[in-house]
Amino acid sequence: AREWWLKAASQGHAGAQHNLGNLYANGEGVKKDYAEAREWWLKAASQGHAGAQHNLGNLYANGEGVKKDYAEAREWWLK
Repeated sequence: AREWWLKAASQGHAGAQHNLGNLYANGEGVKKDYAEAREWWLKAASQGHAGAQHNLGNLYANGEGVKKDYAEAREWWLK
């Protein structure tokens, strides 16, 4: 699935970008990498993908790969 999502994500498909972020956040078939997950989620979130925005909020709330920042988390959750 990663290969197909990567192709679609590189063409701007927000759902595929979100899914790639999930793969990296969970270490599913790839090394767990919150920074990589964040990059993919940012791409999807910038297109209004609600799931990616929610996941970014969780990332900041939990301090996973970023400094814990409840204000930033709240901003993402409110989008």
